[in-house]
Amino acid sequence: MITSQQAEEKLQSLKASKEAAQLIWNSFEEGGVTIHTPFTLNGKPYAFSTLIQLDADVINYFPNISDADFNLYSRKLENVSKRHWYEVEFAFYKLGSSRQLWYLLSDIILWGSNAIALLSLMDFENILTTLYWLLLPVLSGVVRKKVLKVVAPKLLRFAFNIKKFVERILKKKENKKKEKAIYS
Repeated sequence: MITSQQAEEKLQSLKASKEAAQLIWNSFEEGGVTIHTPFTLNGKPYAFSTLIQLDADVINYFPNISDADFNLYSRKLENVSKRHWYEVEFAFYKLGSSRQLWYLLSDIILWGSNAIALLSLMDFENILTTLYWLLLPVLSGVVRKKVLKVVAPKLLRFAFNIKKFVERILKKKENKKKEKAIYS
């Protein structure tokens, strides 16, 4: 019997997975997750920015603040930078919470493909072959988590690199069209 607290925890976990999936999808569209923390010093706008790319690159942009403003507003800068790093840590938390979503998707793919293989390859006349095909999905389910830890980050990095490669090719084609239009 499931308690209301367990149901609430599962619901929160699913919400976090949905947010993480949306975050990852937006990351593919935009090239990464950008955390932007704007602030003003002496009437001038500034911002701390961090770009987290799915291939594990983290790029930080720090505002160019004069020494005088830095010394005068060091306490405010400290508070703003703490808030910014909190937001960066929260983005990493949301990306990390997608682990449950990846496990669910991999479970569906794993068990679905194994079920199809079992149904199409079972030979009920030969019991040893049947036992072998029944043992295979059980073994793959047992080692799934270990495989996911190794393979999932590499697949994600590979997909992101393919996206970058395709973008470069499309940009080259676009530049060639522009050059052709200029010279014609």
